[in-house]
Amino acid sequence: MPGVNPIQELLLSGHRATVSTVLVDGRLVFLDGGSTQVDQSAVVPAGRAMARRVLDGYIPRLPWAVIN
Repeated sequence: MPGVNPIQELLLSGHRATVSTVLVDGRLVFLDGGSTQVDQSAVVPAGRAMARRVLDGYIPRLPWAVIN
């Protein structure tokens, strides 16, 4: 029901485009669509590469038959 829990509503309906500025303990951590704490141009590709390595060769067990 809307209006009951504003934090939950923000988490479930908000997304990056709806946030312009985030402060944590008085420190600016997010501004104009990006982090002010890390170099996203380096961290994001490194994270994607790591995820590919972790999932390389992973075959999920599915509760249904796979039809090719």
